[in-house]
Amino acid sequence: MRELLDRDDFIPGYRYRLIRPDGALCEYTTDYYNVADGWCGDPIRIGVSKPEDWRLLVPAGQ
Repeated sequence: MRELLDRDDFIPGYRYRLIRPDGALCEYTTDYYNVADGWCGDPIRIGVSKPEDWRLLVPAGQ
């Protein structure tokens, strides 16, 4: 992901999965942007998603 952002400054519809602290497995789709250079020249990145851009794959405890 960092290589794509460094090259293009934008990743549309990046899909990823994560396990929440409660153990649920979720999938998200997010648009990522390089927006500026921050303190000490480190890039500032943001991700933008809508509520409908995520889904629960496996509920907590299963």
